[in-house]
Amino acid sequence: MKNPFFIRDFVARSGLLLERTLGKALQEDAAGVVKSPPGGDNLKSALIKFGEEIRAGIATGPDLPEAEMTKLLRLAEYSDRSVQALETQQVLNVVSRDQENRFMVQIPFAFPQSLTMQDVFIEFNGSRGEEKEGGSPFRVVFFLNLDALGEMMIDVGIRGPELTAELSCQSVDTMTLLSSNLEELRQNL
Repeated sequence: MKNPFFIRDFVARSGLLLERTLGKALQEDAAGVVKSPPGGDNLKSALIKFGEEIRAGIATGPDLPEAEMTKLLRLAEYSDRSVQALETQQVLNVVSRDQENRFMVQIPFAFPQSLTMQDVFIEFNGSRGEEKEGGSPFRVVFFLNLDALGEMMIDVGIRGPELTAELSCQSVDTMTLLSSNLEELRQNL
C-alpha cells in the first residue's frame, strides 16, 4: 500500500467523518433529515448530488423512452440507498462514540479474484474517561477474512511511544506462517 494514511483518507472521503454534524442535526431536527454540507468533497456528498442531478435531468430533460427512464430512476434510488447506508453507519458511530468512545468502519480490500469489505473498529483514548500515565490509549482492531489466510483478528494498541499487536488466526497454518515472519513485521513497524 503506497498511502500509509489509506484508512484515514478512506473514512474521510466516504463522508463518515461527518458524525459530529449528523449528531448535532439529529438533536435539532426531529424529522431526522440530514444532508451533507453542500459541495463536500466526499462520497456521501457526491451520491446526494448524483441522485439530485438524475431527478432534475429527468424532470427538465427531453422525453426519454420508458425503459431508459426506469433505469435512471433505479440509479437515483440506488444512490439514495447508498446515502442511507452511510447515514446509518454515521448514526451507529455517533451512538457508539457517545456511549463507548468507539468507531467502526468497513474498508474495501482488493484481492485478485474479488473486492471484499473488512471491519475495522477504532477505540479513541481507551474507555470513556480513562486517562493514565504515559498518555491516552488508542486501539484499532481489524477483523479480516483474507482469501488465502482465512479469518483473522489484529488488535493494535498504542500508548505513547509503545505499540502492541495481537494476532489471532482461524487457521493453524496461517499462524505458523505469520509467526515465522514476526521479526520482519516488527522491523517494518
